[in-house]
Amino acid sequence: MFDIKPYNPNLPLLRTDELLFIDTSKAPTPNSNVNCLLCGKAFYLGFFIGEPDQICSECKKTYGELAKIVCAKCKITIGRTIPKKLDNGFIIKPKTILHIDSCNICNPGLKVSKIIEISMWERYVREHRPTITL
Repeated sequence: MFDIKPYNPNLPLLRTDELLFIDTSKAPTPNSNVNCLLCGKAFYLGFFIGEPDQICSECKKTYGELAKIVCAKCKITIGRTIPKKLDNGFIIKPKTILHIDSCNICNPGLKVSKIIEISMWERYVREHRPTITL
């Protein structure tokens, strides 16, 4: 669907509606050097409005079409994922923002988190699925 180079193997992985954390660092602070979530290169993160996007300028150009994954509790960008259609039928569109219920920054030791939009979509599909009675 999209021609995007391979990710850093230390990034969180998306499996259907669950985000599996492999390695994420501490919360980024403004006016400090942080590591890019995609390439791992250190860069200067200035002041930001909203959720901090811990991605360097080169990766922003390369990965501009990716969907952003943000923690709903601490409002930190956890990672990005390729736009695709999941096995359950949910379509992740380019440049969308997906939210997870918690991350391993606001909940240390967390291994897996649910993506809220996918869970809500699955619930809506189940509730509105037509029933056929014979």
